[in-house]
Amino acid sequence: MKYIHFSIDDVGKSLAWLAVNKPKSIYDMLFFGLLNKWHSCYGIKVTLNVYACLENFDLAQIPEVYKREFDSAGDWMRFAYHSKSIRPFIEDELNTVITGYNIFDEACRRLMWHQSDIVRLHFWKASEEQKKFLKSKGVNILIYKDDAEFEYDSNDEFYDQELIHWKNNIRFETDDIKKIKAIIDNKERVVMFTHEWALFDQRLKIENTLKLCSNSIWSYI
Repeated sequence: MKYIHFSIDDVGKSLAWLAVNKPKSIYDMLFFGLLNKWHSCYGIKVTLNVYACLENFDLAQIPEVYKREFDSAGDWMRFAYHSKSIRPFIEDELNTVITGYNIFDEACRRLMWHQSDIVRLHFWKASEEQKKFLKSKGVNILIYKDDAEFEYDSNDEFYDQELIHWKNNIRFETDDIKKIKAIIDNKERVVMFTHEWALFDQRLKIENTLKLCSNSIWSYI
């Protein structure tokens, strides 16, 4: 069995649109509709790395009317804390991290979001005290940058403060399909992502990648 982790970073504007426009279903939106299509066609599981706040918006503004849809999608669509705002995660004081996480955690409770224990932080890095806080909240795996100079073993992971670190393998905005196919052919675990703002521009490349990983040897984590 080979394993794949697919996530989307900087998720915020779609949630703000949901709060303002209040469609009948989350799947009436292009963002969630596309993810649902990929789940139906290719069996994907996806983690959405979420901002707690944007300008004039925070997660508390999303109506609870959508909680049943979010809950029913919990086996394939999970949520993780990305950062309080667009400021890099590591630049926030611990109190700011705690405030932002509490906003996110309350949204998970209220909207019945299923949380992932695999997280990619905004701009990747975290301090020791920030990592300890995340661990206390159930985070077990942090993803680190594809071109990072961290030491890691042959399985692309290492341990620090009781957290597992996985190296990112595929970034859809920069990697072409030839490189992506080579990674998929040669890795036992593939970690891949895009950003909310790039999802539609990259959707054909992403879909072609999902097709490559749609056979029974692949399992989403």
